[in-house]
Amino acid sequence: MRYVPLGVQVSALFIGTEITPQFHFTHYDCIIWQIYLSVSVLIIVILADTVLVLRVYALYTDNKLVKWVVGILYAI
Repeated sequence: MRYVPLGVQVSALFIGTEITPQFHFTHYDCIIWQIYLSVSVLIIVILADTVLVLRVYALYTDNKLVKWVVGILYAI
């Protein structure tokens, strides 16, 4: 989890900036790049939310009510 955002950011810097002006991307390449960035952001948010939910659950030492409430709110 810790290095996933860094990896995505580094890949975005190498492809999406002035570093790559000699490359010519097709329309299809741009679509694939946008899908990659969108899925990457979604995965990062899901991982961060999962860590936060697990930390809240750990604070309440296996309380069943907290487990259900946090689980339902996370699923929504």
